[in-house]
Amino acid sequence: MAESMETSALKAPTTTHQQSSNIGNSNIPIGIQEKPAIDAVTPEPKIEFKPTTAFILAFSSICLITLAAALDATSLSIALPIITSKLGGTAIEAFWSGTSFLLTSAVSQPVIAGLSHIFGRKELLLGSALLFGIGSILAAVANTFTLMLVGRSVQGIGGGGILSLGEILVTDLVPLSVRGAYFGYMGSIWAIGSVGGPLIGGGKFLLILSRMQLV
Repeated sequence: MAESMETSALKAPTTTHQQSSNIGNSNIPIGIQEKPAIDAVTPEPKIEFKPTTAFILAFSSICLITLAAALDATSLSIALPIITSKLGGTAIEAFWSGTSFLLTSAVSQPVIAGLSHIFGRKELLLGSALLFGIGSILAAVANTFTLMLVGRSVQGIGGGGILSLGEILVTDLVPLSVRGAYFGYMGSIWAIGSVGGPLIGGGKFLLILSRMQLV
């Protein structure tokens, strides 16, 4: 009995030594855990945008009224000195003839953009175009500078709605992958109108002035 106990006591350290040697020979570093495999992120499928006839007509209409707003914003500058003298305006009133359009346009853009979420894009765009036309008529038939400033202000409200709603409609109709190209087209239209406005306005004014001199 005593011999068996001594034999078990002698074998016990050998087992502990074997366990420690197994731990020491392990290839996995102690304190470092294996990271789980990360699933590969699948890319989103690219949406191919093919413009339909209805979209081309709608986008052409947006570009057309954007061009009209850009032309109106800059076409008055050439004829402004003579218009001011004919209507009996002052230098301050002449300054406000251009500023009133830009100011009301800047103020109306966020307001009309917010209202379009409530009343709809089409209704607000048609209303903006109507205001733009009414303002143009008021400015054209004005016999006082005050009435002309009122017409220019109404034009600015309509022009601001046209600009903001045009961009919103492009955002609604065009996918994100090609949206930048269509915003570039609209920016080019605005640039053409800004450059062509003084040329067209000056040419029309010189033509009218020459006819008045002939009469």
